[in-house]
Amino acid sequence: MKPVLHCAGTSLSQLFSENWILALVILIYVIIQSLEESAESLRDRCLKFYKGCHKYTEGLGEAYDGDIAFASSLETFGGGHNDPISVAFGGPVMTKFTIALREIGTYKEVLRSQVEHILNDRLLQFVEIDLHEVKDTRKHFDKASLLYDQAREKYLSLKKGTKADIVTVLEDELYSARSSFEQTRFNLVTALSNIEAKKRFEFLEAVSGTMDAHLRYFKQGYELLHQMEPYIHQVHPYPLLNALFMYFSSCVAYKLL
Repeated sequence: MKPVLHCAGTSLSQLFSENWILALVILIYVIIQSLEESAESLRDRCLKFYKGCHKYTEGLGEAYDGDIAFASSLETFGGGHNDPISVAFGGPVMTKFTIALREIGTYKEVLRSQVEHILNDRLLQFVEIDLHEVKDTRKHFDKASLLYDQAREKYLSLKKGTKADIVTVLEDELYSARSSFEQTRFNLVTALSNIEAKKRFEFLEAVSGTMDAHLRYFKQGYELLHQMEPYIHQVHPYPLLNALFMYFSSCVAYKLL
């Protein structure tokens, strides 16, 4: 039901109530202003952070391309089991290394995708959607506030003896303007509260998820290379055997045996 509005004088209790409401309104405005300043400051931070994250994911993509290029060149160099030349210098073992390097490159691409989804996309959504919503709701609130002030001034400027139908029309306009004002104020506070909630929880969650993705990446890489360890260590005696071969070959050549 629409409240009844009066222009008559007010009692002491009504004056106290109006002063309390005014103080509450001022407090709400102070809170809104503080939240808006915090959101704007957070916007600049997010943009800088996003640029760094975007550069990082681009670097991961380039590193993946480098891993695949290196693995491909090693594969070409090592030949395979059917290449007698490559078999002579360990081509079959190099083929195992090639497979491992490609797999590590795949892990890196998965890491890049996870960082982009968990962190980059969230930052971009925060800047382009959530903060943009705050600006839109602020515009609607300012417009509704202006219309409410105008409607209130019209109503308060009524003189005694004004026709009842005119008073009714202005009352309806004031009631409608106030309802719109209160709704847009609620929307603005809700949008700002959403920003505060994300600031408290989502950023840390996103960064923690990114670090967890790195943990899985390095763990998978370690486990894969650990499987390659026997093939890695089996070539360690080769330099010694090669030195002995060269020594005995030279001895035979100079008839020192």
